[in-house]
Amino acid sequence: MRDICNPCCVFSVDDEKGLMICSWEKEAEKPVIPVPYAEETMTGFEYAAACLMLQTGMEEEALEIVSAVRARYDGQSGTHGPRKNASRFGMTL
Repeated sequence: MRDICNPCCVFSVDDEKGLMICSWEKEAEKPVIPVPYAEETMTGFEYAAACLMLQTGMEEEALEIVSAVRARYDGQSGTHGPRKNASRFGMTL
């Protein structure tokens, strides 16, 4: 996530992995006013995408997403509040 400019809430930083809500092709021009929260990673969206992937036979991709979320909320990495209190966001570690 180091190369992503996120003007909203930051739930992924530096070398952490995450599934962004929205992105644009490299050659496409990003809208002046993009979709709100476009560059964010949010566990609810990530888990929903992983569940859909499991249902459609994309097990490897789904597990990669879930592993990335769990790594962000391991209680060791990051300096942001949500990582220090994952239960606040409905997660148990």
